[in-house]
Amino acid sequence: MSLTFSINIGQPTESTRKQNIFSVLQDLPNNTSKLISPRDVRDAFLSTWANSSFKVTTPGTFSIDQYIGIDSVNPSDRDIKSKILIGKRQYGNLDIMSNNLLTSNTDIFFYNTKPDTSTQSSTRIAILAGTNSNLHLYSPYIESSINSSDTGMNLDIVNPSLFDGPINVYSISGRVAINGIVFPTVAETSASASTGKILKYTGTYPNGYLRWDDTNVTVSSIGSVGTPTNIYGSNVYVNGESIEFIEDSFVPVKVGDIQVNDSFATGSFYNGSSYQNWPLSEVIRKVLYPYVPPVLNIGAVNLTTGTTYAEVGTTPSIVLTYSITHYARVDSEYISDFVITTSLSSVVGTTYSGGLSFSGIPGSSFNGTASTSTYSIVPNYVVNYTAAASNNGQLAVSYPYGFSYSATASFQFVSPIAAGFNINGYDLDTHVGQVLRSMLSGSISVNKEIVPYPGLSQSVFIGATGLGYLYFLIPSTPTYNYGTLSQIKDSNGFIVHDSSFLTFSAFTYSASTLTSSPYSYYGNYKMYRTISACSYYGSGNFELIF
Repeated sequence: MSLTFSINIGQPTESTRKQNIFSVLQDLPNNTSKLISPRDVRDAFLSTWANSSFKVTTPGTFSIDQYIGIDSVNPSDRDIKSKILIGKRQYGNLDIMSNNLLTSNTDIFFYNTKPDTSTQSSTRIAILAGTNSNLHLYSPYIESSINSSDTGMNLDIVNPSLFDGPINVYSISGRVAINGIVFPTVAETSASASTGKILKYTGTYPNGYLRWDDTNVTVSSIGSVGTPTNIYGSNVYVNGESIEFIEDSFVPVKVGDIQVNDSFATGSFYNGSSYQNWPLSEVIRKVLYPYVPPVLNIGAVNLTTGTTYAEVGTTPSIVLTYSITHYARVDSEYISDFVITTSLSSVVGTTYSGGLSFSGIPGSSFNGTASTSTYSIVPNYVVNYTAAASNNGQLAVSYPYGFSYSATASFQFVSPIAAGFNINGYDLDTHVGQVLRSMLSGSISVNKEIVPYPGLSQSVFIGATGLGYLYFLIPSTPTYNYGTLSQIKDSNGFIVHDSSFLTFSAFTYSASTLTSSPYSYYGNYKMYRTISACSYYGSGNFELIF
């Protein structure tokens, strides 16, 4: 804009806009000599008027419509094409406007009008509306402020209204973009927005835009690897079928960990804090991951006989072999306590091993052995060795309390079946004591079979070699009455005694059970003896059939 210009040229009111206020003052000294002309006054007035940028003006020379705007009143150049600062000019005697600002592309600058003693961290421009001055304190404002790290500036559009005061970004016919994301126009929203529609990005950024669309999922994948993907709904359906399992009917048979008479009624699944419908994953979990109790095994073997029997009145060495196979799904189901006991009339016996704790995959086994010995003078007495385990962390105070699972191995004391040759053919009823003592005490070489009564029509094989009369001694205790032998077969399988054909039998036997034996704990016996002397030196066994 030219600093000097003239108006009304050639007319009585011609006036010139001076270059600056100092030029005006220079032409208007004290008028002591009456030298100030009307032209000087007009020039002063024009200069003052022209220096005021904001004034009442009109759009054109002949227009009568007025507005308040920027006007230089220079007929040939009425525009002011310069940077504009609205706000205080200086802070701390330093101009706000700098050469960098004056040469920038910004046209109008706003700065605060606070005193220099106040904080200068923000400039706020509020926009008032309405006639209720009480609301003007909460008018929306635009604020520029320094960020918390003092490295940049924030731009905030704020509506602090205590009541209903939204912020609308609106374009009647165009599009609105935020961070480069283009939103639908008002016309597109009016035509397409409705219940159930969503804003979906179409195209590739930055050339794409948001549009209203149905909720149909057209992407090939949802979520990302390593990050949970949550789908919420009540209920959630896939191809029209709920992914929750709801069934009020009772289960007719046990399946996995689902018991008979269980059901999957609405809201019957406890998720740890509340109840909800059964997720299909939990139903499958109950089918595939039932609780399977541990399997315990124990065996007791007489080291002398290799069986689970011992001769009454002896003290055999016994080896206990035990194992535990667990099917734990979680740590709390692992075996925590384990003992082996011998139970005598429900009284806890010796603990051979305890406190073992082990883990591993389902199906893992723990195996071990223990050595012991025992004694009994009661024929057919049974000792029970019990392996007991628990996964509840409690040791037993008295058997079997405190343990959830157990297995038992039985060990039995029996009176032996004996066979042997004696040179004398004693009368069985009058010399029974002498024969029993000599055979069972070991005075005469005999073979013994440490076995219990095998049962009717069952047999026991026993060897005997020598010269003289062949004797067989059969226990007949009050608890297990072996009865009479049905048959006796020799080592070749020939029947040498048949209770149904005694006339042809090679044996005679005592009429009643005999009680005279070297030790009272052997109990009663029935004795069989060959009628005539004989001999046998083969390698086979005789079969005694009951």
